[in-house]
Amino acid sequence: MGVKVLSLIISEIQEARFFSVSIDSTPDLTHVDQLSMIIRYVSVTSHEATERFLSFIPIESTGEYLTNIILKYFQDQKIDIKNARGQSHDNAANMSGSKVAGLFGFINVSWRLDFDILIEKATILQTQYSSYLEKLFPNELTHFSLYIKQYLETESPDFEKSFTVNMMYQTLFTQKVQLTFLNVEIALRIFLSLMVSVVSGERSFSKLKLIKNEKRTTMGQNRLNFLSLMSTESEFIKCLSFDDLIEQFVKEKIRKVQV
Repeated sequence: MGVKVLSLIISEIQEARFFSVSIDSTPDLTHVDQLSMIIRYVSVTSHEATERFLSFIPIESTGEYLTNIILKYFQDQKIDIKNARGQSHDNAANMSGSKVAGLFGFINVSWRLDFDILIEKATILQTQYSSYLEKLFPNELTHFSLYIKQYLETESPDFEKSFTVNMMYQTLFTQKVQLTFLNVEIALRIFLSLMVSVVSGERSFSKLKLIKNEKRTTMGQNRLNFLSLMSTESEFIKCLSFDDLIEQFVKEKIRKVQV
């Protein structure tokens, strides 16, 4: 069951392409330092920013060893590290704030900016992410800001005040204009995939303490990982069907009686 859940989450990350990773560690009751691996990406089905717990990795030291452990994990799971757009560690919120806000923050209020300022900021962003955004991105974003401005004029003033980047991204799909503003869609997807907090990592530590408690100190690493995954991602599991696993289990356990 845990294998299937992990496989489906990995598939979502691969489909989303861009992601950020948050890593933090804490010792368990057996004094093994457990590294928590959290991935943030934009779901291709719900078009919402999503954070998923993947695994605990036992570690012994830091530095180059830790880097190699993380890279090997991504390689084993067939997740392309080149698509990682951000990373965070302890106190991650303090590490990326100003730079990210400087590059992407203007998109939050793009429909309120003068065209000259909007094009200038969009050009800087395009230069920074030239591997993903075409040179026509500044002009495309200008047209998109006009589109959003007209869209918001049909809504109430309170709606505009609460209009978030995630809502802006979803508007592309609800209004079926994601192919018209292809570069804007990519820019927003990268923006939403950036890690903004370490809450998910702290939640995984709470699960670790509940699962590997004083009565389960001899629990193996694989069992710990799958139980932690299913516990942490319980809401995700509720949306899945396990009929295939049940059928497979029945076939393996059925006893044939010869008459």
